[in-house]
Amino acid sequence: MEQQQLKEFIETLDVYIVSHGGVASNALNSFLQSKGIRCGYSDLPTAMYYYFCHYPAPLTNKTPCIYIHGDYTRSIISQYKRNILSLNAKKMQGIDLEKKMTLKELIHKNPADPLGIWNQKKNFQGASNTWCLEYPFHSNDLDRIFKEMGLEVDVSTFPTTPRTSTTDNNTFPFSSRLQYILSVYSKDSL
Repeated sequence: MEQQQLKEFIETLDVYIVSHGGVASNALNSFLQSKGIRCGYSDLPTAMYYYFCHYPAPLTNKTPCIYIHGDYTRSIISQYKRNILSLNAKKMQGIDLEKKMTLKELIHKNPADPLGIWNQKKNFQGASNTWCLEYPFHSNDLDRIFKEMGLEVDVSTFPTTPRTSTTDNNTFPFSSRLQYILSVYSKDSL
């Protein structure tokens, strides 16, 4: 998808949401859509959201953006279990989505940031018209952000429940590559 096409589409929305994945961004998008907020979540048949949901940098400063990050270990494991970790990493690094990339290749390409999370976070922090939201978040965090954006959204019914998945090494088999990736993101370096 061309960057200019995505930018033009995003500029028709009320808000757009970007994350590194595994931090309830889809749940928030679905919730906003149910409230009549244009967030690009179900813009079928074009499925534009698929292309900007994990984008490496802000696409426009005309439309308010919420960047969700945090809970890195659990979000990475969640994506790994759903077999989307490499796909989301390619999105965050601007790699052709058709190109097959293994965790080994992602590590080799950039050992300090194999998934592109640190770079993405750096690009969104401090960007104009972008609100950073750390996962896990609560409805009062959302309420504050939408008020600052000037959007009327009743977030009182947004389901902010703690993650139920586990990261216990005894219940989930970690490959050495996944262990390496988890060690990179085990502490917030930014």
